[in-house]
Amino acid sequence: MLDHPKVWTGVYEIHTYHLDANERASVAQMCSFLFDAAGNHAYDLGFAVPELKETNMTWVLSRFKAVFDYYPKWKERIYIQSWPSGNERLFAYRQFLIFNTEKLPIGRASSAWLLIDLKSRRPLRPETLFSRADVIYHDNSYDERPGKLKYQSDSGKGSFEDTRTFEVLYSDLDLNNHVTSVSYIKWILETIPLEKRNTMFLNTLQINYLAEAHYGETLEVSTIDIENGRQLIHSISRQQGINSSPQDENTKARVAIAHTSWKRPVSLPE
Repeated sequence: MLDHPKVWTGVYEIHTYHLDANERASVAQMCSFLFDAAGNHAYDLGFAVPELKETNMTWVLSRFKAVFDYYPKWKERIYIQSWPSGNERLFAYRQFLIFNTEKLPIGRASSAWLLIDLKSRRPLRPETLFSRADVIYHDNSYDERPGKLKYQSDSGKGSFEDTRTFEVLYSDLDLNNHVTSVSYIKWILETIPLEKRNTMFLNTLQINYLAEAHYGETLEVSTIDIENGRQLIHSISRQQGINSSPQDENTKARVAIAHTSWKRPVSLPE
């Protein structure tokens, strides 16, 4: 584990309501832990979303990549370390490391955030909020930054394709009053065949959040298999909803793209 004053460390215990049908912490819950760590560190640094809103700014997650090598069981504890790792153009990057009860590495993640002006709805440069010397910690523990993803539905590969629709409920909303990052991940996983969920585990998740989605809208989630069940591509698109503008030429626009990779559970360390 890293020992540096710019690195935030939190301890999370796995409870029964964190588990999925395989008696492990769910993918969505592991991502929730990571996002919670980011929020807690931002709070300690003085620029969490509630504080930023007072100055008409907020954070929006743009890109996220996570690698999970192990999913903890009930009553196990995990340690999450997180830190701002640099700025590039409009992106503010944040890294994560995950450790098990014995403080051995079991996962890692990287994220790219946008600082948004709430009045103009346009992104601001991260330097508007903080300087590199203030909080950024440059470390090579996991410096793979999440990139731009593509959705290729016409690849012609794969053994299955599934499409489902989901209505945005109040419980899906976050502090910015639009769909929370975890809800997208939950919807994506609902399109995965049950047999796969019971026989394989998600090893890598990459997602690009492209646009906001709001209460009452209907979202269409599609999944295609591009590598015999080991590599999947996912798309989330907006359909006409109560908050859609009549002047919008596209009644159906993509709001997120994700890639996932899957492995056999024998790879899970015990």
